[in-house]
Amino acid sequence: MYRKQIKSTIADMKNTGGKHGGAITAAEYLHQFTGKVPWAHLDIAGTAWDFTEKSYIPKGPSGFGVRTLITMLRQWEKGGFPRRNSEAGEKKSN
Repeated sequence: MYRKQIKSTIADMKNTGGKHGGAITAAEYLHQFTGKVPWAHLDIAGTAWDFTEKSYIPKGPSGFGVRTLITMLRQWEKGGFPRRNSEAGEKKSN
């Protein structure tokens, strides 16, 4: 479905998908280049900077996603991530 949104009439593909679904179409665009390599797309552009101070975050860069990346890298360092649900201890549904 999202692959259609990055089709182009003048190029192999375009890197924008239109008005809706920007994060998922960006992920689909990147997916075209990753092959079988595990990867993730973190859409942080809208939350990377706070223009007004809040009780829980100062004005300026938010650091959004930093804890997620640190946690991921720590897990990766310890031996990676489960590849399938069964490896994660979850039961397969019939």
